[in-house]
Amino acid sequence: MRDFNRAAQVGFDQESRERREKNRVSSAEILKLNKVEFESKDGGRHLVIRLKDRVIDFWPGTGTWIDRKHNRNERGVFNLLKKIQRLKARHDAASKLL
Repeated sequence: MRDFNRAAQVGFDQESRERREKNRVSSAEILKLNKVEFESKDGGRHLVIRLKDRVIDFWPGTGTWIDRKHNRNERGVFNLLKKIQRLKARHDAASKLL
């Protein structure tokens, strides 16, 4: 969320850069803490998450992510974690049936 006090001090463009950088670092940490493996590209600006049957592109600076299978934009690292957990649970359930 925009910090208007900080933006008034350094300008909106600088505050936006700082916020995106903070999001990049914290989102990558959240993924690591939840044992989500990812490939970092472009200095951490783009993370690629490979699951059994899916590839998800995640841009942590903005929080935007796309499941390549459905090509639909979503937002938020916590929503991404929920999606990954659902996909893993579905895969585990299918594996037990075999």
